[in-house]
Amino acid sequence: MPIWSPVEEPSALPLPSFSAYPQAYATIVGEYLLITLPQQLEPLDEGISSSEAGTEEAQLFATERMLKVAEGATALFMEQLRGIQYITDRGAQQLSADIKYLNNVLSALSMPIPPFWTTFHTCLSTPRDQIHDLLESNRGNHLDLPTIHSCAKFAALL
Repeated sequence: MPIWSPVEEPSALPLPSFSAYPQAYATIVGEYLLITLPQQLEPLDEGISSSEAGTEEAQLFATERMLKVAEGATALFMEQLRGIQYITDRGAQQLSADIKYLNNVLSALSMPIPPFWTTFHTCLSTPRDQIHDLLESNRGNHLDLPTIHSCAKFAALL
């Protein structure tokens, strides 16, 4: 996205260089997953849930559908992140806010946060000059090594 790698213009004033809030694309995805999709699945629930067993079946169906859509959105976003060629400090801060928001949405859906996202968020939150230290400190393998290398490349550190 353009916000991730714009040419940074010098400023005489110490203004924030990114939004602490997620970009519109992130909030649209979050609102869809948390509000719109459940509303769209509600009529299906009513059609299935004519008995107590039907209620459980309807809830299971709705949960499965929501998780499939969330997984698809996650995969699409990961593809976009893997395509980043360069990111500015401002872009990294903004993308970090976007990922944090989307992580909160996934958590609200009781969906596990993909290791790729956790690693990407960690890398974006780490100052550029400390990414190599992050690689070295990953001896416990709690972060996804290929993602760290990818982040280091677009941060122009390797």
